[in-house]
This record gives sequence, C-alpha cells and structure tokens, in this order.
Amino acid sequence: PKPTAPKPTAPIPTAPKPTAPKPNKDGFTPIRINAGSEVGAITTIDGVVWKSDKILPYKIVGKSKAFDKPCGAGAEHGQDLLLCSERWFLGTGGYEIPVPPGTYTVKLHFAELFHDKIGDRVFHIDIEGQILRRSYDILKMAKSANVLVTETFQNIEVQDGQDLTIEFESIKGKDHAKVSAVEIL
Repeated sequence: PKPTAPKPTAPIPTAPKPTAPKPNKDGFTPIRINAGSEVGAITTIDGVVWKSDKILPYKIVGKSKAFDKPCGAGAEHGQDLLLCSERWFLGTGGYEIPVPPGTYTVKLHFAELFHDKIGDRVFHIDIEGQILRRSYDILKMAKSANVLVTETFQNIEVQDGQDLTIEFESIKGKDHAKVSAVEIL
C-alpha cells in the first residue's frame, strides 16, 4: 500500500498569561469580580484576571447563594468563563467593595443560566443608593439564555471613602436577582 502523509493537526491552545491590572490615570487599579466562583481566580482569553467574590476584601451583603457549574472545553480560556458562575440574592443583597473616594465606571455582567422565558427573573439594580435599572430582565436584554450581557454605569461617585455599594433587589413573584461578574474601573 502507498504510504499516506500524516494529517495536519490544529495547534493545542495554551492558557493565556495573566496580565496585572493597570492603574488608571488616578492610580486606581481596576477590580474584577467573578460572582459565585469556587475558583480563586480565572483568566479570560484576553489575559484579564477575575477574582472570586469569596476573596476578601469584597463583602457580600444579604442572604445569597453561589452557583458554579463545570464549564465545557470551549470555555476554558474565553469570556465564556464568566457564564460558569453566578451569585443570586434572596430579597435584597449585593456587594460592598472598598474603594477610595472618586468617580468610577461600574460594569455588571449578567447571563441567564436557568430560565428561557422573558419575565421569569426581573429585579432592580441600585448603585450607591440610586436605582439605576428598574425591572431589569436579563433575557429581555440578551434575547437568549447563556448569553453574556454587560450593563455599564459611568460617573458613579463614591464620597464616603469606604465602599462602593451595589445592590440587587428581587421582585416579589419573580426569581431571585443575580449577577455573573462585576468590574470597577
């Protein structure tokens, strides 16, 4: 028989090298929180490190539950890693994140991991005492389950010099408020 040439193989993907967060013009180093993660930290494909919300100094406020599902091979080093965990809050709950006084951009990342019907999970989003989204529905924004949606809130002022407070308020008759990841920039 005639010998055949070996079939080419795809390169084996390698884990991205984590990059240290770079301070902004005011010297503040961005904070990136992977909500509900059982893993200490993950690195997404772009080299960004996201720390579990169980790592101090982040304070989880109110009653909550963490959910961390095994991710498939396709999500090993991609943004999809943020779809693998969430923290949901019974009633009202959220985070108190220590930051110096200043003005920040807050990015909240959401993915609906359980429901497939608009209206099943609806909640309010409050940052620093202001309701910034009323009746927020992840599926309505994402158009599909398991799709990451990012809400960006700019010019958030923290004047007390202690914590940036983020609250999620569940609406009676709807499933619990939840979040997948939080960024403070």
